[in-house]
Amino acid sequence: MGWTMELGAKAPDFALKGVDGKTHSLSDYADKKAVVVIASCNHCPTVIQYEDRMVEIQRDYADKGVMVIAINGNETDGHPTDSFDHMVQRAKDKGFNFPYLRDDSQDILKALGATRTPEVFLFGPDRALVFRGRIDDNADNPSKVKRHDLREALDEMLAGKPISVPDTAALAIPGARRSFGVRATARSSGGTSPGGLSPQPRRPRCTRRSVVGPELRR
Repeated sequence: MGWTMELGAKAPDFALKGVDGKTHSLSDYADKKAVVVIASCNHCPTVIQYEDRMVEIQRDYADKGVMVIAINGNETDGHPTDSFDHMVQRAKDKGFNFPYLRDDSQDILKALGATRTPEVFLFGPDRALVFRGRIDDNADNPSKVKRHDLREALDEMLAGKPISVPDTAALAIPGARRSFGVRATARSSGGTSPGGLSPQPRRPRCTRRSVVGPELRR
């Protein structure tokens, strides 16, 4: 078994506070055909590049039974803008149309094996993991995206087809979390993904006291 959640594994249940002031649980979305969990935050430059696309994906797939859920577990001592109050303001400023949840204990992100922001985990109707990795293949320029990985995975899953590329390398930087004691592999640290797709060159890391895994510490 690898460092991250294996494809086919069931989604971890959770009870996390959202920016709407409510506690959200996985069971709240039992009627959804798909749940897309995204390890996210406020300060990460790559997340900021993708926020509008996250809103667009939820907008385009809501009527198809898809729910996007963003979870922020970043430490706030070094990154105070990742605090819950700042999350509330960020969601308001960007018009988030999906739940934005705070994982203070980092238990859910640990269960997912998330090491990057943004990092996507797509769970199907039975809440088994069917896709993990990136949103698309170009964080810098949406107009130059050649492969819309998450959208293509959603389209295939909703059509009852096997997902052609279920595992991609997230175009992201290490999350500003306390060390989880897990070790990164080539998929998350700049290698070629099992799906045969090579990620863009590694981006500069956020300044932080520690990140996920000993090999990723500054």
